[in-house]
Amino acid sequence: VFENFENLFTDSVKIRMRSDVPYGAFLSGGLDSSSIVALMSEISSFPIETFTIGFKEKFFDERHLANLVANKFHTNHHEYLVEPEAFDESLDNIAFHYDEPFGDSSAIPTGYVSKFAASKVKMVLTGDGGDEVLSGYTIYQGEKFAAQYNKLPKWAQTGIPLLLSTVSKPVKGSIRYKLNRAREVCDSSTLNFQNRFLSKAACADLITIKQLVQNEKVYPVEEFLADFMLKCTYKDSFYQLMYLNLKLSLPDDMLTKVDRMSMAYSLETRTPFLDFRLIEYMAHVHKKVKMKNYERKTILRNTIGNKLPKPL
Repeated sequence: VFENFENLFTDSVKIRMRSDVPYGAFLSGGLDSSSIVALMSEISSFPIETFTIGFKEKFFDERHLANLVANKFHTNHHEYLVEPEAFDESLDNIAFHYDEPFGDSSAIPTGYVSKFAASKVKMVLTGDGGDEVLSGYTIYQGEKFAAQYNKLPKWAQTGIPLLLSTVSKPVKGSIRYKLNRAREVCDSSTLNFQNRFLSKAACADLITIKQLVQNEKVYPVEEFLADFMLKCTYKDSFYQLMYLNLKLSLPDDMLTKVDRMSMAYSLETRTPFLDFRLIEYMAHVHKKVKMKNYERKTILRNTIGNKLPKPL
């Protein structure tokens, strides 16, 4: 599997580097974009142009990781710092270019990095699709845990959340947050797949959302998801999530976000992870291979990941 993946992925990157105009790559400091930059640098006879945006707040800032990659593969690296004061302008810009309600906040940094890259190149390769094709989101760990948690006796499934709730009350700070988070994970694990997904995907709890829209004519999200999943033939929730990501959130959220923001600045984006050969191959790879124990992106880590700086 590892060798097949590496060959397909390398060829996918090589094909998408065919260009008559200056090109480069978005480099976030994550595994996906860094792997693409690593392969581009091997294939290209000249330095790759890489583009990263950063934030003053260290918690959100990945520039140090992007720099490690840029230095290792000798790219022409460009950084741009996003300031909080520009938020209002960004929001107006997004509303104008999307022309419809769009709830993904990462459209803001995507707009910035697109505008920044467009000042230097006409086309970039991006890491979009990596989490979907490799089943790499943290929520996949949750599905794997839920399957194991539901094998426990009912008294344990009921007792563990109660114990966590009791233990968390006298403590404060990060320990209390982690205990409450663990309780929420246990509670959601006993739900069916669709309700579990909705509980994690919503920005607020569903009861609050329903109260906000109770006087409006809306398509209930539970009905929408149930209708959407009717065509899914998978019984295992891990693969149901894979189906949902590839069929719904990838085209309607992730790719829409990048397409609108890049085209706003006349920048072409290409996505090596979404080569149809790679998608078809990875869709048939067993979840134990995709995620060894609870390690995300096992296949990428053990192929292209071996070439990347260790902190990544």
